[in-house]
Amino acid sequence: MYNELSDKIEFNTGRMYSDQGQRIIAEVIAKEDCDILPLLTVKFTDLDRMIEGVVEVFELTKEEIMHQYDSNQYTSADDQ
Repeated sequence: MYNELSDKIEFNTGRMYSDQGQRIIAEVIAKEDCDILPLLTVKFTDLDRMIEGVVEVFELTKEEIMHQYDSNQYTSADDQ
């Protein structure tokens, strides 16, 4: 669940895109209140593949971010 005190996460997927794996930084850039959970707009940076994108998720977790990223359900951060 979204924690306003923790609006940024950093993690490594363990995928070997570089000698350091695949490092991801994700940060909430907007929050929209919905009926049950807030809808979070999150900007992510894949440091090792040099990709920046924006996803919408209900929880700021590695699993939610990677599901959207892996499913190509993101927009370029340049479009924001």
